[in-house]
Amino acid sequence: MKSNRIALIAGVVVIAAVVGFLALRNNWPPTNGTEGAIGSANRYTAQQMSDQDVVLKDEKVQAFLQSDTFHQLATNAEFRRCVESAVFLEAARGRQVVQLLQQSAAELGKFQQLSGNALGAIASPELGKFSAPQVAALFSVESASLFANPEFVEMVRSTEFKNAVPNGVAEAVNVRQEYAQFGAKLTELARVCPEYLNMLVDPAFAAWTDNQNGGVLMAEYGKIASPELSMFMANDNARHMAGNRDFQVLVDNKIFTEALKSSPELATLLQSNLDWGKVLQKSEQP
Repeated sequence: MKSNRIALIAGVVVIAAVVGFLALRNNWPPTNGTEGAIGSANRYTAQQMSDQDVVLKDEKVQAFLQSDTFHQLATNAEFRRCVESAVFLEAARGRQVVQLLQQSAAELGKFQQLSGNALGAIASPELGKFSAPQVAALFSVESASLFANPEFVEMVRSTEFKNAVPNGVAEAVNVRQEYAQFGAKLTELARVCPEYLNMLVDPAFAAWTDNQNGGVLMAEYGKIASPELSMFMANDNARHMAGNRDFQVLVDNKIFTEALKSSPELATLLQSNLDWGKVLQKSEQP
């Protein structure tokens, strides 16, 4: 009996020693059949889904990417150059830019047709020196109607008007009898944007009207001015986008403008951190 007890104790000690030895060599507990599952779990934890993954896995986006509309866009040279341009995409991801583009795409196409560089003119450095409220006031429907009148343009450029502006609207429009007709609209514009008059007489604005043919451009703009277009013009990122030469051609493309209106998925794609190179390459595959 005693010998059996001693043998049992000895056996337990041996087993404990073996387990300890294996543990020290990292062979315990056994991993056969389990390392794959553990590795997968670790990878899943370490790699969060990217913005691109979320966008591309959306069923509606997938359907749009398979559509004839997207195929037509993906094979359009201007569209390809735009979405492969870091400058264009940075502007598109700016706050509300794509929404503003959706609302005013048709008017932007008409605006671009006013002259060969109409959209380039609004993206000029001179105009970029003014605040968003000032630019919004400039491109408002009310302001556009003023610039459609040659006498108003003459007034803005006159030395008498520039000298009188610091004293307020009333004195500025009374420097000549024929300028009085603009008093009511200028007063309202100055109420909405107190810095509007100061912008009109700023040397940078004068440079814009002279060098970018802004005076003529504004006169033509009065024919298509709209609140939506005004909001696009007032957005710094939107104007930056307008300076892209490929965009200036693309905005006159009916496939693109119609897709913006009818396919919200296009807006989603433009605003995402999508790798357009891979998406366009995939669209080329049969």
